[in-house]
Amino acid sequence: MKKATLSPEEKKARKAAADKKYREKKKAEALAAQAATAKPAKKAATKKAEPVAENPVKAAQEKALAQDVQIVLKNPLRIFFSQKLDPEQSQMLKPGKEVTLEDTGRTTVNENGKTVKVFRFRRGAKRVYYAIEPK
Repeated sequence: MKKATLSPEEKKARKAAADKKYREKKKAEALAAQAATAKPAKKAATKKAEPVAENPVKAAQEKALAQDVQIVLKNPLRIFFSQKLDPEQSQMLKPGKEVTLEDTGRTTVNENGKTVKVFRFRRGAKRVYYAIEPK
């Protein structure tokens, strides 16, 4: 069965109707999001204000430095190529090497059942590896 072709005026009318429906949908979503965020804002206003740091950039840098761990390896350290921590896709760093481990905020359970932190290890600008908490 052959489809009927639409005239240019009919195409414009259909497109205009679809556009109007889309704009109304987006406006409703925005209003719903605004209403959802308005409630937590009232709760936040009742909390005590935390002291504001004099220089927020400096405070952020200090916090980042506190999370990073710079160590000289005494034992070999296994680094993983992905966050899945698959032992088959990993390699060992030799002892004596100085490394900076960045805290990811994640934890994992090792083979002994102990919860350990997961760190990020960077080589250059693009290569990123993951390591678990050194023993």
